[in-house]
Amino acid sequence: MNAKELLRQYQAGERNFQQVNLTQVILKNTSLPEINFSQAILAEADFSDGNLKQAIFYQASLNP
Repeated sequence: MNAKELLRQYQAGERNFQQVNLTQVILKNTSLPEINFSQAILAEADFSDGNLKQAIFYQASLNP
């Protein structure tokens, strides 16, 4: 999944992004409170300066 699609779904009210592959996605300065990234692949993803308050990262992977 790319950043544009994730943001589109998030803005439409989706919060469940379990098991998605977000390798190298750039989401700098993005507000994503209460998002669920359980078991997602987040290798080289950039969430710097973003709002991830109450985000769930249960068993998320930083390795591809």
